[in-house]
Amino acid sequence: MPRSSGHSFTGRPARAGLLISRMLTAVVLVLILAADASAAAVTNGESPLADEPGEDIATVAFTSPDDPQLAILRDFRDTVLLTNPVGAFVWTTYTAVSPPIAAVLLEREHLRIATRVLLLTPVIYLAALCMNTIALLAFIVLILLVLVSLRRYLKPILTGVLYGVLAGAAFAVAAVTLGALGHELPYCAVIAAYLLPVIVPVGLAVCLITWIESQARPRAAPRLRPRLY
Repeated sequence: MPRSSGHSFTGRPARAGLLISRMLTAVVLVLILAADASAAAVTNGESPLADEPGEDIATVAFTSPDDPQLAILRDFRDTVLLTNPVGAFVWTTYTAVSPPIAAVLLEREHLRIATRVLLLTPVIYLAALCMNTIALLAFIVLILLVLVSLRRYLKPILTGVLYGVLAGAAFAVAAVTLGALGHELPYCAVIAAYLLPVIVPVGLAVCLITWIESQARPRAAPRLRPRLY
């Protein structure tokens, strides 16, 4: 029987996924270096999440510094971020890039709502989870049980999560870099403000697309051993 010509589609998704992952990794590394240099050049102002509205992204997005969800972020800052060098770096970077982006959000209500719903709400739930030991352990056990029950699909799931994290990280670092440049170039802060609400959706979309692509990929037929008479 003639062989099917579907072989031209067999290796393309895998090569495309590998290429995307390499590109995203390169983008993340370059933007991290740019963000580090830009943030180091910016003088830190008032500490965000303070008592006056309009000083940072979070208080602008929630419109009131007394919002209970902001209290969760403050607790996470004090008990988790500022207790280790990596968290302190994240906080310092946020402090440096937040003012110009917050100024843009103040002028655009639709961006404030989108940032609050699509970015800050998932971050707040994750922060609350990290600060609750019992809930965190239960969540880890749940994830492990799900992975065990879906062990047949473990590789595509982990691949999709990796690509999703890389995509979200690329958008996040791009927003950080543009926010740092926004002190001198206001249009960069505008672009950064529009990037914020899409960080989480882009990561989830890339994760889902990668998983769907892996399931749609044709599987190689098992080779049959010839019978010996």
